[in-house]
Amino acid sequence: MAVVPYEKFSGELMDFDSIHACNAVVTQCVQQQQVSAAGAAPPGVTASGALAALSAGQRAAQQPAGFAARRATTFQDLPPEIIRQIATYTPFDDIGSLSSTTRRTYYALWHVRRSWLCHQRADNVHQLDLRSTQELLDEIERIGESRLGATSLEVLWPRIPELPRQYRAQAYKRIFDMAGRVPTHAGLPIRKGMIGTIPGLPAEDQLPMYDFVHVAIEKSGAGHDPLWASLAWLLRCLPLDPPRFEREYSAFVSRLASLDVPAQSELIEQLVTLLPGFCEDDPAESATLARYHRLMQDWVQRLPRSYQGAPIGALAHMIWLLPAQHMPAHYMQLRSLAEALPDDQLGPVLRRLPTALVLLPQQYHAAEFALLEPLARRVRPDQYEAAVVGLLESTVGLDDTTLSRSVWRNALQLLDGCDDACLFNVVDELVYQQLVPLLSIQQWEGAKSELLAFIERNPLSDAARTKLLDFISMTGPKDE
Repeated sequence: MAVVPYEKFSGELMDFDSIHACNAVVTQCVQQQQVSAAGAAPPGVTASGALAALSAGQRAAQQPAGFAARRATTFQDLPPEIIRQIATYTPFDDIGSLSSTTRRTYYALWHVRRSWLCHQRADNVHQLDLRSTQELLDEIERIGESRLGATSLEVLWPRIPELPRQYRAQAYKRIFDMAGRVPTHAGLPIRKGMIGTIPGLPAEDQLPMYDFVHVAIEKSGAGHDPLWASLAWLLRCLPLDPPRFEREYSAFVSRLASLDVPAQSELIEQLVTLLPGFCEDDPAESATLARYHRLMQDWVQRLPRSYQGAPIGALAHMIWLLPAQHMPAHYMQLRSLAEALPDDQLGPVLRRLPTALVLLPQQYHAAEFALLEPLARRVRPDQYEAAVVGLLESTVGLDDTTLSRSVWRNALQLLDGCDDACLFNVVDELVYQQLVPLLSIQQWEGAKSELLAFIERNPLSDAARTKLLDFISMTGPKDE
């Protein structure tokens, strides 16, 4: 591969204002070299301590003649490998300036600079056409280091819709394939994002693109196992007739055994949420639904408990698919499974289990909500939002005003001492779900009392207090 001369490519040298950000890297490298010269330090002795332990005479003896007369090491003297290490700590937007600092940095950072240039072209081109896109993809592939091409693909793939329609599929397929060749941590988000755009394609293009992605993931190997859940999600959006839907669903179920545990958990969660795709009005479809529902229950229980939380929550969310007479036993089984989970799995469960509970006959409500209270107290702080929203959402299905107020009280107690971000997220979710208008006037009066008690007992910021008071004053039941 020919290298463009520095003078022809970069023009005038650019000043790099971010060199001071690299001092830590340079200092670390220099210290490592000094420690190497000083000899290995005993365990527990730092590099600076090892150097200090040397006598002045010993250090002088180790220094070559004329050492004192030498000038200090500057950025210009750094070897290429150190320059490249500095580049890994430099913001990507500054790579152009860093690589243009000197002739040496230009050639040392040749591949990194080409990646930066491709990123700039992908981000700044005013109008994409097939020719410019193919030229840009050719350039990305010529970079030679797959990890460097990922940043350009991240910018380029969302712009596929700008292409004329007849060229979009070709560009999509090529970028998807290229994303499979970059390091997994960079390629997976690109591919997941691209899969999520398939429902936005013209209806006649959706199934062919789904088939292409299916084959591409199979060729990618185990490192891309998390993509199967993203692909399964598409089944709810694609124009599939019932026989094709069941064939695809069955194929995903058959694939579970070959996946690693995290990918199994994600795919099971998706497959559970896809169960409504089987029409329960048809007796044959109803039997198929029941069969797959039992199969998903079995798969959830095969998972290690540290991966069961989200799938159990999904089963609770789909409890309405079961005949009414089967719901209580199924719910109690899910609650029993939840009680055995580690604390960090309880948030996704409590996001859905309370709303499953209120679908049971009323005589179960009080006792089962009491059994949820110990689970709520075990929820990790980073999952409070999910648990609180799940509990509050369930009050819509309660006829017992006293029990409804108790649920609001217990949910809000989880938020005692939480930060503004957590509190704001909960309030915003309640507004988004339009929860309060579905409450009775008596339920809302109890909820307001608990909200005011929460405000009174917590040292809230002015912003949080205003947020809650606005929520109380601006929302209310429809029949209020």
